[in-house]
Amino acid sequence: MTRTNSSLRRFYCPGHHDAEEHVFFPAISKRVNIPEKTSADHKTLMKGLDELTALGEQFKALGQNEIASRKVLPLLRAKWHEVLEMMLPHLAEEEEQMLEIKNHFTKAEVDAITQTILKEEGLSGARLFLPSIVE
Repeated sequence: MTRTNSSLRRFYCPGHHDAEEHVFFPAISKRVNIPEKTSADHKTLMKGLDELTALGEQFKALGQNEIASRKVLPLLRAKWHEVLEMMLPHLAEEEEQMLEIKNHFTKAEVDAITQTILKEEGLSGARLFLPSIVE
């Protein structure tokens, strides 16, 4: 759990959110309103993921024993649910925004923006994004 958690926080989420903030949203906002809340959510989500990662590392450092299970695991579970409660509505809002984007941009235009993101991320970024694209 800690490895997945750490990988998610360090690689996928910052790259994903940075790509949205620095490439995708500026390009899209020329024709579609991107609510300020969307960017604010990124800051809140990243903070929650940082806290989740820290708890996962603490659990791992304690050796995943009875003490860790009694002291850290309940905090880890609570933080996991807290992050999910933030993340799921955020993703749903982004899906709604995608419908609006599809109404104002052609597939070729969105593909061009996506290609810009993939070029900036390089092969390591593409490797991280491909599993979600393929699903």
